[in-house]
Amino acid sequence: MSPDHDLLNARLLDSLRSSVNRDGGWGYYTGKASRLEPTCWALLALLDAGTDDAQERSRVNAALALISARQATTGLLTDVPGALPNLAFNGLAAVVLRRAASGRRPKTGRSEADLESLLSAILGREGVRSGRSWTNRQNNDLAAWPWHDETSNWVEPTAWCTIALKKAASAPADARSASRLAEADRMLADRCCLSGGWNYGNSNMLGKELPPYVSTSALALLALQDRRALPEVARSLDWLTANCQREPSALALPLALIALSVHRKPTRDLERALYAYLAAMEPAGNVATCGLTLYALNGPRHGFAAFML
Repeated sequence: MSPDHDLLNARLLDSLRSSVNRDGGWGYYTGKASRLEPTCWALLALLDAGTDDAQERSRVNAALALISARQATTGLLTDVPGALPNLAFNGLAAVVLRRAASGRRPKTGRSEADLESLLSAILGREGVRSGRSWTNRQNNDLAAWPWHDETSNWVEPTAWCTIALKKAASAPADARSASRLAEADRMLADRCCLSGGWNYGNSNMLGKELPPYVSTSALALLALQDRRALPEVARSLDWLTANCQREPSALALPLALIALSVHRKPTRDLERALYAYLAAMEPAGNVATCGLTLYALNGPRHGFAAFML
């Protein structure tokens, strides 16, 4: 770890602790309504921060209770009241809840059935199959996951839902789950850019190649970590290794660090870049990236177990 690790770790922890809402969740910014994405990243960071005092356990339990309260009868979690469920955030929540269930924490009354209901609901959703199109070079008959029901498939929700379901598949998977995951893998491979890496939805449009991005590429590589023999994975790992610092932000840098660490690629230069970026920042404003960054910084302690398949 960098000699600055303890200072940065304390600063990010203080930011999370001071920005928690009275309902136990976190908004994207202090004082804003609790949302799923920042709550999940903050919770994951606290679960794996290496602290275990009574106040921290209380924060963890309150966040778990908030997530449980957001679960609808469909099994999916609601992010904004009245809005359609965000499937990417539901996938992220399933990953975090799986991690919480595997850790040493006091019982909170949350039953394992809540997580299983969430996973079943995720499994039952898929994006629209629209067939082949003259506008791009991809197979739109491959269905994975959209952001919301009855819309097209996208890389980020597909990656999150794939990670969540693969994490749940340590026991022999049923045929439906195995079929969905196999198709999701094919969809991600189909959307891979020619250079390696992933754009948000398509790799090309109207004869133009679209550029890959660090954050989407990192998420897709996490989802495909068990498919390393695929040429799309090999060239995307090469692309991300070479380009992981091209988008200096509190989203792209830590996601790249997680993905490259999970794939057992060298990360020393990337860690230095992340520390340098953080040293130039004021205490984190965006709670989601604060939690994400804190989790990534503590990787040597927890081994990124939440994402390991």
